Amino acid sequence: MKREEILDAAKKCVCQDRNEQYGNPEDNFSKIAELWSAYRGELFLKRDVAMMMALVKIARIYAGESEDSYIDLAGYAACGGEIAAEERKQDKQTDPLIMNRSYGKHFLAQGKDGTPRGRFCVATKAGWIGIDNTTGDYWMEEFDSREKCLAWLNREFEVGEEDVE
Repeated sequence: MKREEILDAAKKCVCQDRNEQYGNPEDNFSKIAELWSAYRGELFLKRDVAMMMALVKIARIYAGESEDSYIDLAGYAACGGEIAAEERKQDKQTDPLIMNRSYGKHFLAQGKDGTPRGRFCVATKAGWIGIDNTTGDYWMEEFDSREKCLAWLNREFEVGEEDVE
């Protein structure tokens, strides 16, 4: 197969065939990431799913070449690229406020009752704390990395959330 044929076949798979069979890849990758996260007890994002599935295809190519594996690899790369581009766009529009401990009393906005409102990622000595008070309810979660904190604040995955009084 020529590269154009591989790309055309991947486009057909990703934009038509698989979409009709399994739905939107991003929705499917989100569900897979959620399941992998629950199974392994560590954070997986939908972009991780795209890259891990690409690695599966690379392993299959290594075990025995198949045109289908190259087509699928191109499709997973395209999905991963689209997810990454969307995340960069979303990050520019909806970045949570990132604060050092010393700035913990500064907030983006306040509700009518004076309650701080927004999404905050706070650095601590032990890691990161994500705070989401956009609706007036106060949700808080601790993370060992800034990336995990931001992923939670951007609603890329759910953990056992606790209502903080």
